[in-house]
Amino acid sequence: SQRRLVGTDVEVLVDEERQGWVVGRTPMDAPEVDLVAAVKGSRAKVGTRLRMRVESLDEEWNLVGKPVRGA
Repeated sequence: SQRRLVGTDVEVLVDEERQGWVVGRTPMDAPEVDLVAAVKGSRAKVGTRLRMRVESLDEEWNLVGKPVRGA
């Protein structure tokens, strides 16, 4: 379940850039089918991978967090 990921670090593949944050998916999620990960405070480019600390879930159970610095 998504809830068990809160407080952990996950790898995210960036699919979309937005102003001040990016949207991506974990290796266990399929594009346009599964849930997404919203990474606040990231300027990573589409196609790159980053580590995110999961801080919460949104109302649709998507992961919300911040990039892990130095990872």
